[in-house]
Amino acid sequence: MTAVRFCPSCGAARIEGARFCGSCGADLEALGGPRVPVAPGAQPQTPLVAQVPASPPPVPRPTAVATTPVAGRSTPGDSRPARDEPPTRRRRSLVLVGLVVFLVIAAGVGVGTVLLLRPSSAPCAVAGSPFPSPVALNSPSAGLGVCLQVVYQVLPVGDRQPDAGVLSTTKLILENRLRAIGVADAIVETFGTDRVVVILPSRGDLDSIRALLVQTGQLDFVPLPPAEYGTQSAAGTYQAVDGQPLPTTEPRLFGGEEIDQAYPSTDSTGGRAVGFRLRSAASRLFGDYTSKHVGEFFAIVLDGKVVSAPVIQSAITGGSGIISGGSAGGFSANEMDSLITVLNYGSLPFPLKEESFQPVAAPVSASTAP
Repeated sequence: MTAVRFCPSCGAARIEGARFCGSCGADLEALGGPRVPVAPGAQPQTPLVAQVPASPPPVPRPTAVATTPVAGRSTPGDSRPARDEPPTRRRRSLVLVGLVVFLVIAAGVGVGTVLLLRPSSAPCAVAGSPFPSPVALNSPSAGLGVCLQVVYQVLPVGDRQPDAGVLSTTKLILENRLRAIGVADAIVETFGTDRVVVILPSRGDLDSIRALLVQTGQLDFVPLPPAEYGTQSAAGTYQAVDGQPLPTTEPRLFGGEEIDQAYPSTDSTGGRAVGFRLRSAASRLFGDYTSKHVGEFFAIVLDGKVVSAPVIQSAITGGSGIISGGSAGGFSANEMDSLITVLNYGSLPFPLKEESFQPVAAPVSASTAP
């Protein structure tokens, strides 16, 4: 007799020795199943007791129907199975959506609102044109993130006109002056052929800063001839008055470019004064002149106006001296600091004229935005 094995999955009869079911492909050796002896020429009968499969068939999972196609999900009419998005991907999508919404809101608010959040001590930055948009003094943003824009015109001297080199030198001197008084975050830019634009942060004594910047800083040491100005013991026809131009035109002995260093000092009464030290050539010249003109007047003139006109009491051979103010107590603190700054950083090659000044919104640029 021949042994016949029945498939436990589909019940089909197969001859003993076959490994896989020809109907469903099940592994007969793994699943087992009954063996029934069959006489030659007889048909095999399916056993009355069905064999239970080793594991139940998988239950299909329901799929959600979406009205709008979404990546990774099936839509009506789509034969592809639906896939669940991982939680990490869903969270990432929500973060991206939130970021886009934030950027849209920020763009709609505008730069004007952002400026209100910037403190008045924030650096002023010029982005693009050196002329930012003006802000009215009664604007809600005035005093908050607002700077002062000052426009200067570089004036010609006789037939000489300012050029690119003059503008570059002027810019450097103004930057040095601002840095010396602690306003390093100010911006100085040249514009056109004869304009300099300065953007100042809205803090400190802005009027004093403007006065310092417009100061040419041309310092002259001028001997006053006794025939016109007299001496310590005899009055002359003219008198040098502090804060006023000399009544006559006199040649200078040397200029401020011969000062090696200027520094705070005091005069004989304890008032504020500016001490200076001359370079070697000017030191010898000054020593020689003062030794021969004791008792005569000598004027120190800044930008065409007398700062001091002392009497030469004795020969000044050490190359050092002081410049004292004419008022009681000497110079004010601002006057002393301004004169020291001008003497240390040089005079402007061409005079400046303040053309305009107005508060402007501090522009936000990539280099300064927080």
